[in-house]
Amino acid sequence: MAANTTPIFVGTPNVGFARLNYTNQNSDGSGTQSLIFTSGVNGSRIDEIRVHNSAATPSNTTDACVVRIFVATASTTGLINGYTSSITPAFLVDEIAISSTARSTSAVGASGFLSYPGGLIMASGSNLWACMSIYNSANFDALDVIVRGGNF
Repeated sequence: MAANTTPIFVGTPNVGFARLNYTNQNSDGSGTQSLIFTSGVNGSRIDEIRVHNSAATPSNTTDACVVRIFVATASTTGLINGYTSSITPAFLVDEIAISSTARSTSAVGASGFLSYPGGLIMASGSNLWACMSIYNSANFDALDVIVRGGNF
């Protein structure tokens, strides 16, 4: 199906997500990454990226960390549970600082978001990947990344 053109709007919603539960302190796309968004055949627009604590128990403290977002045209074949060991070439698109937060049954856990007024435009064949700089397995401080956008 051809993309609409006058003016151009997204035609189909596209939502991507992954759970980050490993440490990767690299800023060059090397190391373990999670696929969080796959662009449509006519390209895509991303409106926002949200990060939320997804600890298994409500009484954990999330360590302060950085969630890094990369764009790459790396193949998605051969992924194991949505992870890859390296994406090359990868380009750092954005970073989200996550503060140390004590989550409880009455307090919201760590979170962060990026908003792209006008959209972050993705070319056909490109993907977004994410990693977190610190994961404390003793706290089970995994983070869920959710990408909201649409395909042209």
